[in-house]
Amino acid sequence: MPLFIVRIISLFVVLLAAANVVCQEPSPQAKKALQDNIKTIDQAAGEKIRHKELEQMAWMLGTWRCKATILFSLDGSKRISFATQTTRLALNRTWFSNYYQETKDNTNKPPLISQDYFTYDPNTLTWIGNGIDTAGNSWTLSSPGWEENKMVWTGNALIRGKEIPFRYTWFKKSVREFELVGELKPADEWITVDRIVLKKQSKGK
Repeated sequence: MPLFIVRIISLFVVLLAAANVVCQEPSPQAKKALQDNIKTIDQAAGEKIRHKELEQMAWMLGTWRCKATILFSLDGSKRISFATQTTRLALNRTWFSNYYQETKDNTNKPPLISQDYFTYDPNTLTWIGNGIDTAGNSWTLSSPGWEENKMVWTGNALIRGKEIPFRYTWFKKSVREFELVGELKPADEWITVDRIVLKKQSKGK
């Protein structure tokens, strides 16, 4: 039998075996374990709670002009950068989407672009969020919500393959201006890495 036919048959056998694994019905024990570990409130009630919480963030929708003060970077430099952030509702209006893009200048070649999402989880009564950027970094954060005009997000960032505690604090000045302060904790103390002032340019949906 020609070698290429043997290889095709072997590949077919592997794919068939994989398909059988994927299509296997989970055991009753596995189903029960999943149900025990994912205890959720009624879906309709949960969506109603989430929608109410998201409405309180509607002031964030739109386009923002940003001025970022980079206080610490991996190469030790400090700089000022300008950017535009567009905030929209995504995934059937259940998540907020922030698309942040730096304006190109002599200090940021190439300019940084980031995309993050956040929403309210009615099961844990917390805000949850995650994001990625063009430098290869990613992060996952959560927050109990607003304390007056301050909202503190905590979690971890994955920077060049290393997981580092990450804290992001929002300071709401008005519905047309707020400030973001990013901090990392590589050792025993928090280091402020950037401050971003955002001013509303236009409303969004």
